[in-house]
Amino acid sequence: MEDRRVFLFASQLAICATVSALIAFLVAYNVRQTPSVASVQAPPLVVSMPPDIPDVVSAVQPSIVAVDVAVDEEFVPKQLLDTLPEPDLSEIHDGVRRVSSGSGFFVTEQGLVVTNRHVIDIPDVPANKHHISIVSHGGQNFDATVTAIDPVLDIAFLSVSSTRGIPFPILSFASSSRLRVGETVLAVGNALSEFPNTVTRGVVSGLNRRILAEDDFGEEMLEEAIQTDAAINPGNSGGPLLNVYGKVVGMNTAVAIDGQSLGFALPSDVLLRSIESVKLYGRVIRPFLGIRYELREEGGAEILSGVGAHEPAIVIGSPADHAGLREGDVVIAIDGVSIDDVHTPVQLIGKHQVGDRLHIDILRHDIPMSFDISLVEFVP
Repeated sequence: MEDRRVFLFASQLAICATVSALIAFLVAYNVRQTPSVASVQAPPLVVSMPPDIPDVVSAVQPSIVAVDVAVDEEFVPKQLLDTLPEPDLSEIHDGVRRVSSGSGFFVTEQGLVVTNRHVIDIPDVPANKHHISIVSHGGQNFDATVTAIDPVLDIAFLSVSSTRGIPFPILSFASSSRLRVGETVLAVGNALSEFPNTVTRGVVSGLNRRILAEDDFGEEMLEEAIQTDAAINPGNSGGPLLNVYGKVVGMNTAVAIDGQSLGFALPSDVLLRSIESVKLYGRVIRPFLGIRYELREEGGAEILSGVGAHEPAIVIGSPADHAGLREGDVVIAIDGVSIDDVHTPVQLIGKHQVGDRLHIDILRHDIPMSFDISLVEFVP
């Protein structure tokens, strides 16, 4: 299966412009005539009118924030120095330089903010040399601390405190499983790191995309991604993708730079699992099997090693290792669900909890075999 290569834009501060398309829908129904019987008229089509888009935007904007990350100037990674524009006085203050900017939104009234991991996690920079702040819709600045980082997905959590004890406004969620291709969506965020509260409008262009995303520091696979033509610009990373009712259906994460209007968002159902874990345990708990695989065109996922010792086919000491899975095995089903480009091992395992027992069917040299394996917590 061919992976789409897209880019994570939070750490780039270059100015560009994007024009988003507004799409109108015409709905009609037909009256059908049958020669041998009386004319039969179709029942009236009942269309529920969504709220007015400007009203929706006004309601959600107070919950959405800009996220700025600065580091002590002597710790700015070389990869960023090669890509960042020449700093102006606004980007260097007391020896601290802004290196990344993105978006986020409140998920608790107590000040828990969700954003993309690549917005706030600058590799090779000590934690005490990061300086993270958020700017509210009203322009108020808050110092933020990192509460949790998802060990698997491009998700991170920040915490801020209200200076006046007033609860922060939060967004509501809708299930991404109910999204349909062609559905209208809104992307909101800190576009180009210069234009906060920017709103773009588009449609869901595709669902369950599996794409390879990369930034200045590496690459990672995004599973189950929502594809949209709503303009997603540098700085939009971590902002919400909303339906026309103002409910979160995804989090804007990446964009294809070799195409037009190709943006990708993590689905809300995946995002909610991380949010609930942080609320309950103070960290993101992910179930872990311990295999690296590649999907096959004919179905199934072959367990294969990657490039270098850091990408083994089977992680030593993992549940897969203890159960006896081997490189070259082809996982054909998990709990009776066949593996394909929609039902991937990552997706199916991600729906489980630590301690759950999976029934895994494989082919080893074309010989069917089955394993029952208990999942453990992933520790990076």
